[in-house]
Amino acid sequence: MVRDKKRIRKILKLIEELWLDSYDQRFFQLLINNSSLAHYKERDPWYFEDDYLLKTLEFQVKQLLKTKKKSKERC
Repeated sequence: MVRDKKRIRKILKLIEELWLDSYDQRFFQLLINNSSLAHYKERDPWYFEDDYLLKTLEFQVKQLLKTKKKSKERC
């Protein structure tokens, strides 16, 4: 299986958005808290597929943006 190189920039951009919002977290705290890794059936990051990571990070960023939007609307 050949993996798409474009996934790397997508994943890194999502991680950047999440980390800038929670800059006090350490890197692996950020990954585990925002990627559903803690709930992944294998529980071993070795088997954690990038497409699943990408989907879960996208979801987390969407949630973050919704929260920020709601917060701005209240002000």
